[in-house]
Amino acid sequence: MIEDVPIISINVKILKFWSFILVHNWRRYISIIPAMIMNVAQFLDMYFTTEPIDSIARNFYFVVLWFIAVMRALYLTANRRKFEVFMENLEYMYHEIKRDGEKPIVNLLNEVTNNARRISKFNLAFAAFVSTGFVLYPLFTGDRGNLSYFKYNAPAIVFKGNATVILLDLKLRLEYTSNFHFLYIVS
Repeated sequence: MIEDVPIISINVKILKFWSFILVHNWRRYISIIPAMIMNVAQFLDMYFTTEPIDSIARNFYFVVLWFIAVMRALYLTANRRKFEVFMENLEYMYHEIKRDGEKPIVNLLNEVTNNARRISKFNLAFAAFVSTGFVLYPLFTGDRGNLSYFKYNAPAIVFKGNATVILLDLKLRLEYTSNFHFLYIVS
């Protein structure tokens, strides 16, 4: 099994969990759809912005970052089988080198495996750290409007008392709290 090859096991387990490879279930859509919606909202924010150039540059960075992440996920989804075949070939070569390789080559493979696992763990920890900072930064500063969460929303349903009001305004401002996005309450 490709998830048992130490050099790629961490990444394969994550991709399998989110059902990008080896399985196909609802988790794939739970991970891609919100990111796509957020990226569309970011593009709308960039189009309608009246902020100074430093805010535009910072927000453009996040737009590009999310756009690349969404494109990579969609590409992986579209070419899932090719990626799985590549991983199976990598598994075959890994086990062949481990079994039949010369001592210096096996030692080099072990070193590369340890480095790959260390880098994967560092990337996960760094992503968790950055994501936590990205969520907490607006909570502890008065500058909540400069980060590219949702600032524009497609038609939304807002509950006010017992009445449901449908808003079709693309410039609807949202308040940010943690990972959740709340509408400004207008009385």
